Amino acid sequence: MEQPLVSIISVNFNQIQVTLELLESLRKISFRDFEIILVDNGSIENSTRLISEKYPEVNYIFSEKNLGFSGGNNVGIRASKGEYLFFVNNDAEIMEGCIETLLRLFNSFPSLGIVSPRICYDPKLTDNQQIIQYAGATHIHPMTARNEILGEKQSGHVDAIGISLYLSMLKDSIEGIKNPTHAYKSISPEVNFFDDAFIPDMYLPSPTERLKVYRRINEIKSIKDLFSLKLELID
Repeated sequence: MEQPLVSIISVNFNQIQVTLELLESLRKISFRDFEIILVDNGSIENSTRLISEKYPEVNYIFSEKNLGFSGGNNVGIRASKGEYLFFVNNDAEIMEGCIETLLRLFNSFPSLGIVSPRICYDPKLTDNQQIIQYAGATHIHPMTARNEILGEKQSGHVDAIGISLYLSMLKDSIEGIKNPTHAYKSISPEVNFFDDAFIPDMYLPSPTERLKVYRRINEIKSIKDLFSLKLELID
C-alpha cells in the first residue's frame, strides 16, 4: 500500500553532532516515504559539504541569519512537498514504527489536525529504562491559561497515560456540569470578557474518585441515567 509523503522538518543551530544522530536514526527505520528538510539557523559552521557528502538524501538549507525556532521551521515548510509535516527537534531520534503509528491515527480519525508521539529520554542516559519526557498535555484552562504535562518522568505501563488524559478531560466536563455560571463569551475578536466567571474550588481531587465517576459514565445506558449523574454531581 502506497503511503503519503511525510516531510520531516528539523532545525539545527550549532549542534551538528546531535543532528547527525537524528539523521542516522532516520536511516534505520523501515518507513521510507519521507523527505528530510534540515534548516540550519545561521550556525557558526556551515555544514553544507558535510551533509551533502554523508547524507545526500537530506535537503539542507543554510540560513545566513538566525530566524529563531519558528522562523527556521517556516523555511522548512516552504520547502516541503509532503502531505504531512513532521516537526522533529534535532536532538531527537526516531524509533521504528513511529511514523506509521502517527499516520494510522490520522486515518482512523479524519478530523485530527495534529498528533504527537510519546517522547522518552535517551535510554543511554537512563540505564536503558523507558522514561517518559512527554505523553501529551491536559487542556489549557480558559481562565489561567495553564495546563499540565502528562507522563513526565514516569516509567512502566506508559500506555496508561491515556487514562490520565481522559480523566483530566472528564474533570473539565464535570466542572461545566457543576458550575453552569462558569461561562464566557466573546465580545469581539480582540476583547474577551468572562461573564460571572470564577475559579471553582477543587473537586474530585482523588484519582480514585475520578475513576469512580469514569466507571459510572461507562455504565450509563440512557439519558435518564445521565441526568441522574449530573444532579448527583451538582449536589
